[in-house]
Amino acid sequence: MNITTNPKQRSYLDTYIQNYPIHKRALCVDKLGWHDKQYILPDRAIGSDGKQLIVYQSANSINSTLTQQGELAQWRDNLCKPLAEQSRFVFSIACAFAGQLLELLEYDGGGFHLLGSSSMGKSLSLKLAASVWGNPNKYVKTWRSTDNALESTASEHNDSFYHLMRSANVIPK
Repeated sequence: MNITTNPKQRSYLDTYIQNYPIHKRALCVDKLGWHDKQYILPDRAIGSDGKQLIVYQSANSINSTLTQQGELAQWRDNLCKPLAEQSRFVFSIACAFAGQLLELLEYDGGGFHLLGSSSMGKSLSLKLAASVWGNPNKYVKTWRSTDNALESTASEHNDSFYHLMRSANVIPK
């Protein structure tokens, strides 16, 4: 939209905007996660009671990696059920759901460090947990980042599941 620089014409636009009848209001919040009884995502709110519209609006742009592919029943039947006997995988998936419950239960968050030798399933555990919220190849982040980038990513995962994968140490030849 092109807006004129003519002061008189701009004043008409200002008057129009200020006097336009408002039928619906929204509360803008600058953090994702729980706000009252609604869970705020970058593009929608879950648990809206219809009384108050809450939308995410931040000065910082985010590149949300939250995605949905397929249906819950497919994910459960094709991924979770075959892995139900693998305790490390079940634990990782449970952790992916825990972040959203902490605020409701008034608990503090924490973290887990999966440690073990190569081929123990650490990376796969992380990717399975990430599959709860999006494409694991896009959702999983590495520690190889600046402090500001890590802070921004952590803010995007407020009241959620934030996970980092340590990059393999590369030894130059």
